[in-house]
Amino acid sequence: MNDCAYEDFLAFGAGYAESNKSMMDRLSGKQRDLFRRSQKAWIAYSTAACDFKSSAVLGGSAHGMVVWQCAARMNRERVAELAKLGTCRECALACVRLKK
Repeated sequence: MNDCAYEDFLAFGAGYAESNKSMMDRLSGKQRDLFRRSQKAWIAYSTAACDFKSSAVLGGSAHGMVVWQCAARMNRERVAELAKLGTCRECALACVRLKK
């Protein structure tokens, strides 16, 4: 079960890396720096959240599986969030403007 959870994490991790690169390619200057900072903060949050969520099974045989499942879910949700960033309406002032 741990192996399956880890494989899921790797698959969603690849999608996350691809989304991250796509965003970096479509940002410029200050936006790129801010995005990098937000990604570092998101990784720290994701790691801490999964550590907390897996704490009930800490030291048990299911711990690794719970951590990998959580990390895969967090990556999947982040990929969806990144996909939405450049798809807002023209009148939305808080929308991230991406290069085409």
